[in-house]
Amino acid sequence: MAISTVYGHVSRALQFHSLDAVWFCIGRTTVWTNEAAPPAPDVNQQEVEEVVAFKKWMEKKIVVPDAGGAIFYMGQNYREVTTGNAESEKARWVYVSTTLVGAEISLASFRQVGLYTGLTAKTGFTSKNILIPSEVQDTGLLEVIDNRRVTHRQADQSEKLSLVVEF
Repeated sequence: MAISTVYGHVSRALQFHSLDAVWFCIGRTTVWTNEAAPPAPDVNQQEVEEVVAFKKWMEKKIVVPDAGGAIFYMGQNYREVTTGNAESEKARWVYVSTTLVGAEISLASFRQVGLYTGLTAKTGFTSKNILIPSEVQDTGLLEVIDNRRVTHRQADQSEKLSLVVEF
């Protein structure tokens, strides 16, 4: 059986890093059966459940695992790598983040975070960085889904959403 080379993975990471149409999505307002232990995400899932809103990415970085790295995600430190050094560093990870600021979107509690590529807004909403479901023509492709413990949003708080996507 053929395999993908590490350089193929690096190429895919660089391709993803260059995309502009990358959107975070928060959803799932219904409680989990066990709120303390959300179920594992389903690899066949195609949409975030009960979408609250979409927010465009604010920061993307090509990264590699590094114990001394300044980016911390899910128990692992990562270090940023320039796109020019991605191949030599075998960088096949992309850090993506955005921040939900106060009441800029609905203050609904959420339990799922998704990352979509290729989302297209309806006419009249294409310049917005925050979209509600009725403003979306096509959600595009759900690349990543994460089931989390509930996040209760407050008007006087901000939530930073971040993911490290491995290619």
